[in-house]
Parts: sequence; C-alpha cells; structure tokens
Amino acid sequence: MKIAFDEIGENYVTFYAGASAAEGQVCKLGDNGTVAACGAGEDFCGVIAGIRDGAASVQMSGYCELPYTGASAPAVGYGHLAANGTGGAAVTAGAKSYLIVQVDTVGKTVGFFL
Repeated sequence: MKIAFDEIGENYVTFYAGASAAEGQVCKLGDNGTVAACGAGEDFCGVIAGIRDGAASVQMSGYCELPYTGASAPAVGYGHLAANGTGGAAVTAGAKSYLIVQVDTVGKTVGFFL
C-alpha cells in the first residue's frame, strides 16, 4: 500500500503574475494582487501552479512537494522552511513552520502542507 497526500486540502487563488513569477516555484506578494519570485530566506505565500495570460494560479494551502537545498535536509514533523532563491525551499531558522510529511534525501525533495 502506498500513502499519498496529493490534492489533500488544496486551495488555489488567482493573482496577477509579476515578471519574475514562474510556474512550479514558491512566490510572495510583490505588489497589490501580484505575485513575484522569492529571494533566498524569504517567507513564501504559496506555489505557482500555472501562469496564463498574465494571471498566476497559486496553491495557497494543501500538500505540495518542492526541491530543497542547503546544508541540512528538512526533518519530518514541524519544521521551518523559507525560499531558497531558486524556486524551492530550504531549512531556515525563524522562518514559517510547516508540517513536513516526506523527505527524499536522494532526490532532494520535501513534501509538506502549506
């Protein structure tokens, strides 16, 4: 039996897509109603699921998987994650706390609930 968290509690919101916004990457609010790419160490509000005609569909809650970088791998349980500057996440002291349910140290991905 395989455990899957896909689509649990997912919620999407449409924003304007700023010039730096990219699909599959974490984002922050860059201006009124507009999402932008995050710099390293910044808190993120969601993950951009798609961009079309200047609008970005942003996953604001639910389960997601992202690549991670950094000297230390995330640990299962509640952990502090922030943007890594390349669209993924990194363990960052003092950042927002997320429930981390899967860590793949070979593929360098982390699965957590936004």
